Amino acid sequence: MAELWTDKFSPNNSEEFIGNSEVVAQALDWAKKWEKGEKQPPLLLWGQTGSGKTSLAYLISKQFNWETVEINSSDIRSKDAIERVVGGAAQNASFFSSRRLIILDDVDALTRKDRGGAGAISSVIKTAQNPIILTATDIFANKNISPLRFVCKTFEFKKINYLSMAKRLRELLTQEKIEYEEEAIKELAKNSNGDMRSALLDLQSLTYSENIYFLMDDVDSFV
Repeated sequence: MAELWTDKFSPNNSEEFIGNSEVVAQALDWAKKWEKGEKQPPLLLWGQTGSGKTSLAYLISKQFNWETVEINSSDIRSKDAIERVVGGAAQNASFFSSRRLIILDDVDALTRKDRGGAGAISSVIKTAQNPIILTATDIFANKNISPLRFVCKTFEFKKINYLSMAKRLRELLTQEKIEYEEEAIKELAKNSNGDMRSALLDLQSLTYSENIYFLMDDVDSFV
């Protein structure tokens, strides 16, 4: 089975990261402080779907050679589960790297049917001995998530400009040796509505056959 382009082309450095450059720079500074032994509050990355929140977390783990533990909040909806799973990962040392990065995805989903989840997370991260990054789409829509805003450094991810997205898509097609029409790339980027993950998956679907010519007609029929 072909590797998903969202994995294949995940950014390896800040230059490959598309959009939200200021957030990327501040998050890397945060990680550097952890590397120096300066404990930092967790990061709460929120905003546009597909704008790179989880990708940034993995970029940090790559750059600093940290072990990564990703926990999807949809799988741990109770106080006990959070204390056991998240708490254990946040306190224990890594056997394979200098640090262990805990990524807690989609925390606003966790609190929709809150059973002490948000409070448990707040308690765990206050005493964490490892860096933690939380992601969410909207940290204001659900009042149950409010406690997390006061114990984390929050950064909003904005919608990615379609021209920046189109530039990156062109680079990837060139790398894959796939010819394309310029207008087709621009249209695909516009239709993605700032969601880079969606754009990559759509582009991979449209270019599934080897050495095809990527046409405007392909995009029109796809959308």
